[in-house]
Amino acid sequence: AGKTGKYAGAEESKQEISRLKDDNSSLRGKLSDSQEQVKRLLCIIEQQKNAAKTEGPMATRLPWSDVEKSRFVEALETFGPKDMKGIATVVETRTHAQVRAYAQDYFLRLTRMMRSVEKAARSGVPGARSRAWWVSSDRASSR
Repeated sequence: AGKTGKYAGAEESKQEISRLKDDNSSLRGKLSDSQEQVKRLLCIIEQQKNAAKTEGPMATRLPWSDVEKSRFVEALETFGPKDMKGIATVVETRTHAQVRAYAQDYFLRLTRMMRSVEKAARSGVPGARSRAWWVSSDRASSR
């Protein structure tokens, strides 16, 4: 009779251990799911912070890197000055609106540089056009 009670207690302990293992496994799965959800939410928060910095009327203007600038120039030569969405796909890190704003500044800078070369050439500075590296050889020789 003593063995039966002893084994009955052991069987109950085994069942309790099995139930606790199942509960533990279930809780680990829920914890893992919760951690994944937290990661997704943190990514969304980070994206919204970055969007707040680069969009809207109070946007923080981040300077263009040399890589972005060179990609812009390459894409400008490929797509032309009107296809800002195409250029933005090549630049990759800027929206088409940011590319459009940069293009406006870029063309204004080019215009200013061209005017300074033309002014220097009119004032008699020898070789002003040939020393201006940003002036294409076609344009420099046609003046």
